[in-house]
Amino acid sequence: MVSNVTQESDAPRALGGIIRRHSLRLDGYQMLEGVPTDAFDPFILFRGRNLGRRRGFPSRSWAGWRGKVYFHAVGSIPHDGLNSWLASHTWIIWYKRNQVSGVLDLVWDSTANQSFPVHDPKYVAYRQRTPFRCPVEELDTSNAVPSKLDLLISTILASSQPRTCPLLEFWTLSVYLKLHSIDTIQGSGKLMGADGGKYGYMLLDGFEETTFFESEDPYELLELNFREEFGPEFLGGHPCYSVMLIEWHQGVAERRGIGHVVKTEVQSSFAPGPTWKGIILG
Repeated sequence: MVSNVTQESDAPRALGGIIRRHSLRLDGYQMLEGVPTDAFDPFILFRGRNLGRRRGFPSRSWAGWRGKVYFHAVGSIPHDGLNSWLASHTWIIWYKRNQVSGVLDLVWDSTANQSFPVHDPKYVAYRQRTPFRCPVEELDTSNAVPSKLDLLISTILASSQPRTCPLLEFWTLSVYLKLHSIDTIQGSGKLMGADGGKYGYMLLDGFEETTFFESEDPYELLELNFREEFGPEFLGGHPCYSVMLIEWHQGVAERRGIGHVVKTEVQSSFAPGPTWKGIILG
């Protein structure tokens, strides 16, 4: 899917008709900035080479980037197995907060979508999620709802520039790895742990537009879901987590890349990770 348009504000409108028809075929489930809410985890993992940032839209959506994007994570899951994948390979409970009213809602709530045939397995949607199975035994990963973020979010809403799109709030595992072997042509890099091991691969978003990737310090990565299929060959054919590289602005995280980290090696994180953490994503 190509997201280059003459007027930046026309990005969602360019695909509005397609999105609307797709939504009607699936009993009218909701979209959030062009991302289907009933299968949020695989669709938020869109990828692209040398994407450029489109301001005015959230970084978590394809609409927030210029260039050719594709949904590799969705295509790699058989349609008849997507419900099972959502139940067993995802743990994040996604919330959205209106930045004007401050109201907090679930991104996907089957009780609020009464027309959705929740008991019909032919239709894809979140019906349950498996609690996160943390490879670091001493970490408490029981927090899953953003109630403990209320004080922080009120500060952000009071201090940030006005935003038209809701903020995402969720809890997940945060780790810190360094980038190395950066390919400046492809806009990609490999990930190295504190022990010097090569544990991941990352496509870098907005690589040519920022000095963010010039740092030699560790970068923060958010674990988003568990991928049974293997990553690049240099990862040794091990199961991986899908991860998002983030950059912080006034307490709000923004996406700066998407990739994989070997599941068993998150304990090789640089300090202060690995950490079970509340995230506010714009």
